[in-house]
Amino acid sequence: MLNASGAGSLMRGVRPLRVVHQSEPESRMNAPNISAPAPQPNFPIMPEAFWAKFSTTLQQQWKPEVDGWWFGPNNRPQRTKFMTAVLTDLARDFGCHCECEYRKVDVSYFDRRAKGDWDKWSWEAAIELENADSWKDEASKLMEINAGLKVLIAYVDKQKKEHEKFLEQLLAIYRSRKYVTKPCNWLFIFGLFGELDWDFIAIKFDGMTTTEITGNVRIRTAGTH
Repeated sequence: MLNASGAGSLMRGVRPLRVVHQSEPESRMNAPNISAPAPQPNFPIMPEAFWAKFSTTLQQQWKPEVDGWWFGPNNRPQRTKFMTAVLTDLARDFGCHCECEYRKVDVSYFDRRAKGDWDKWSWEAAIELENADSWKDEASKLMEINAGLKVLIAYVDKQKKEHEKFLEQLLAIYRSRKYVTKPCNWLFIFGLFGELDWDFIAIKFDGMTTTEITGNVRIRTAGTH
């Protein structure tokens, strides 16, 4: 048995343990490098999501010279080129690859390049731009296309109310088709001409009802003038 003096001598010969506290930078450096997962595209693209991004982008790019393109038939090429560029850029926001004039559709969104094996890609959005009175024919064409979202952008005379008559008949027209695609996601964007403060409205169709989803959005009057 050690006496007190012997124990003290022994303790003096033992080097105390050194406790190392790992600093925060070292902890981060030694931690496994796990990157955050990339955001996954949300398909199908819903009408509300498309309208929110489209209206915001269009509002930001609306300039005085752009506004002038919406007056007179001779300006149709300029406004079509402008709108096509807006829609092409917008595809990235949805995680899509864009093609123009694919199978005679003005603008199309795909979840990947629509080339190669057909079973490896999906047609996420089919978008038609129509300057003339033939926009109803474009709606008929979209009914035959298998896409997650179908968008028709047209310019109509607000006083004639042709768009209102069309929307009243839309359900009957849709039900008259022998074959339809599901899910049924439609978005109609109308530029309502006829008034100095004309603007765009947005209406969705789900195969049963039409619902206006414009909200408080003002594109022309809120744009840069």
